[in-house]
Amino acid sequence: MLSAKLYEDRIVIIDTEAIEHAKTQYLNEILKPFMSDKLLFLTPFNQDENFIKACSNLRNINTKTP
Repeated sequence: MLSAKLYEDRIVIIDTEAIEHAKTQYLNEILKPFMSDKLLFLTPFNQDENFIKACSNLRNINTKTP
């Protein structure tokens, strides 16, 4: 499954999940091109609090910490 998503260019790797503002609307504008699918963010142990707060109100977004 994961290799199929990679082949279809449905996996995006970003350097950091840090955002300036803990606003759901701000994050929604950034992620709008990707919102047709479910999104999963694998975050480091020291998560960005602004990102986690902004994600909490968006549908189709999950965050996981290793």
